[in-house]
Amino acid sequence: LEYIPVEEIEENPYQPREYVLEETHANLKASIQQYGVIVPIIVNRKRSGYVLVAGQRRLQAARELGFVNIPAIVRTLNTKQMMEVSYLENLHREDLSKVDVALMFDRISTKCKGVDEATLAEAMGLKVDVLHHARELAELPVPACEALRAGMINEDHAKIVAEIDDPDVMLEVIEMIYNEKLGVEEAREVVARIMKKEPSYVTSDMSV
Repeated sequence: LEYIPVEEIEENPYQPREYVLEETHANLKASIQQYGVIVPIIVNRKRSGYVLVAGQRRLQAARELGFVNIPAIVRTLNTKQMMEVSYLENLHREDLSKVDVALMFDRISTKCKGVDEATLAEAMGLKVDVLHHARELAELPVPACEALRAGMINEDHAKIVAEIDDPDVMLEVIEMIYNEKLGVEEAREVVARIMKKEPSYVTSDMSV
């Protein structure tokens, strides 16, 4: 464990998390401003400086607050180990999207030649069927998939809005779901109206 200069830390090239929600980040930043960085980040030592392995949000907050140094666990890892540690550290956090889990797993699997999917999944503490489900989510239309990764909508929302053919309309519905905090059934009703899929009602008056 060392205190290292913030300016000497490079971004993690294998970062599984691409999104940081503004509200969550603001809360973390306020906590760090008051108490400092309580949980050290993890970095990989290189010839000049360090590469971030885990702790993207803590490092970002420290930079924004003008911290000169940050507590860090300094490791010496090869590429495969670095990807695995980064993956596992994020996997243990509940807010990492399943899409990111699948994408990160696939990145690691390309580095582990000759290791079958089931063996690698077991080593990562994953179930293959969960991984396959995550890949299905990754194949959703880009607006739905990216909104799911960003935490704007949940899986059920993503599958519902994916039925919309127009990407621009899909984005508008996603923003509506996020801003108005629509439930799944409410979102389904909105999409049904847009797709003109309202159920046709059968009247008892057969003469009509």
